[in-house]
Amino acid sequence: MSNYDDLRSKEEQLMRMNQELEQQRRALKEDYMKFKNKDSNYEDDNYDENLDYDENEFNDVYKDDSDQEQDQGLQQQKYDSSEDEDFNNDVAIQQMVNQVRNIKSAEQNRNNEQPIKYDDKKQEILEQELIVDEQKKILRMQSLKVEALKQELDNLIQQNKMKENLIQEIEQKGKNIQDQTKKYNAQIVNLNEKYEQFRQKLQETQQKTKASEKENLVITKEIESVKKEYRKIDAEANKKDIGINRTIEQIQKLKLEQQKNKLTNNDKQSDLSLNIDQFKKDNQRIEQQITESLQALKKQLKLIDILKRQRIHIIAARMFQFIESDFAKTTDISNKIQY
Repeated sequence: MSNYDDLRSKEEQLMRMNQELEQQRRALKEDYMKFKNKDSNYEDDNYDENLDYDENEFNDVYKDDSDQEQDQGLQQQKYDSSEDEDFNNDVAIQQMVNQVRNIKSAEQNRNNEQPIKYDDKKQEILEQELIVDEQKKILRMQSLKVEALKQELDNLIQQNKMKENLIQEIEQKGKNIQDQTKKYNAQIVNLNEKYEQFRQKLQETQQKTKASEKENLVITKEIESVKKEYRKIDAEANKKDIGINRTIEQIQKLKLEQQKNKLTNNDKQSDLSLNIDQFKKDNQRIEQQITESLQALKKQLKLIDILKRQRIHIIAARMFQFIESDFAKTTDISNKIQY
């Protein structure tokens, strides 16, 4: 608002100077009219008829000249730049101040001097008229400057209005941004809540996976022990199969021998019956081993069921890992939204 204050001060200064010049003009006019009324019967060869007019003619001439020069000044103003106007404004103000001072000093000298002759008085009036004409020109110029300053003031007021409108638009944009930030903050709060839920689920799944890992270790140990037992049983079964095959071969051999020696040696029949009893005992023992192998197979089937359950646990752990990767993606999205 410094330009506005400067313009206001210049305008007030010009108004004061215009008032002083107007008072000076009126004083000169009054002196002229007094002198004219006092010496109305005086005539001279150098008498100027243009000076012999009454107060109305004086005002009419002053008004016509002021209007013409004001029109010329308005046309001149259209071609002047803003910098030249400011410079001429300051120069004109200084000239006007100097002329007012000269007029005041001339009045003081005139009051101090002795009565002068009519020709000297006439010459003084002419000089004062010239000064008045100059002052009228200065007044017209200053009035034009005042109009220019008023126009500049109006432009500044219009610019201030535009700036106020821009400030209002910026404030509205700021309110919109605040509303958007509130929405984003609400979304961030929701994401944080979801993050906490996922984190709790992740902790639960981690605890479950740890428990399942412990169970897996126990089950793997059991599986290893069962495998060892199965290997032992398998080895024993193989040995028993070999023994059974051998006994069968021996039985077949004995049957052949029995058929050969049945007719020739009845004494040996009792020995064969004893061998048959021994073979029956061996068969019972072999059948018992077979039942034991069947029981081992049942245990193996149970282990297979346990392994199937273990596989289900492993698949569930993989699913939890997949959920954990999705949770990491959601946390990355929430971090991007926050920044």
